[in-house]
Amino acid sequence: IIPLFYGAYLVLGFISFFWSTDIGYSALQLLMNLESFLFAYYFIAVFLLIRKHHPESAIRLSYLLGNSVFFILLIFVVGVIVAPDIFYRLTHGGEEARLGGYLMNPNELGMLAVIGASMVALELRENRSKLLLIFMMLVALVALVLTGSRSSMIGFVLILLYFTLRSENKKLKAGVLIAMAVAMPFVLSTIIFKQ
Repeated sequence: IIPLFYGAYLVLGFISFFWSTDIGYSALQLLMNLESFLFAYYFIAVFLLIRKHHPESAIRLSYLLGNSVFFILLIFVVGVIVAPDIFYRLTHGGEEARLGGYLMNPNELGMLAVIGASMVALELRENRSKLLLIFMMLVALVALVLTGSRSSMIGFVLILLYFTLRSENKKLKAGVLIAMAVAMPFVLSTIIFKQ
């Protein structure tokens, strides 16, 4: 049913050409949405085929997505140091620089960072190599903060609360809640209330 809703979304995007002031830009946006839909569709299809034909396979979606997203985010984080003109986008009349540049919408990059962080959190629960996973989580958090995406930050906080409240570790719960309380003024002043 989800592909039907997404298909309806794409049809509405196509209908919007009738009142668009810049058909080229609208077509580019629609093409990017279609590209995302096709990528997600084939990604899930390949994953399900692997699970069907190789049920003994130890492939984990959290491992696959966590690593894939990590490398994308690492490119952006290193890119902003090496070539800030390409990897930063000036918004709000040039007052704010946001990670993503013209390569990727900062809000979408922020959502990708949240997905990466949540996949790494799932891997951390499995007690895999913690040092590498913590580094991957830090890269995701740096990318998330540099995107300046409010909705992504709220999504990250909700996911963090979900994982924390499901944990049996009382020290972890206390540590995360204290860290969130300490970070909240910074998040509110620099990301939520930017203007």
